[in-house]
Amino acid sequence: MRILIISNLYPPHVLGGYEILCHQVVSYLLDRGHQVHVLTSDHGQASSEETITRTLKVYQGFDK
Repeated sequence: MRILIISNLYPPHVLGGYEILCHQVVSYLLDRGHQVHVLTSDHGQASSEETITRTLKVYQGFDK
């Protein structure tokens, strides 16, 4: 299954428990063979895409 997760923050940018839980859910889905993409803010840094291991892609840069 292809899954898109949208979150204002995602590790390594962490302020509280939600971001950590989000990462745990993503890891759970990846372990079960799903293709997961995370759309998150860029936190003021100029980056367009950061690819993480397995089939996870983290896209940064949407307006808050």
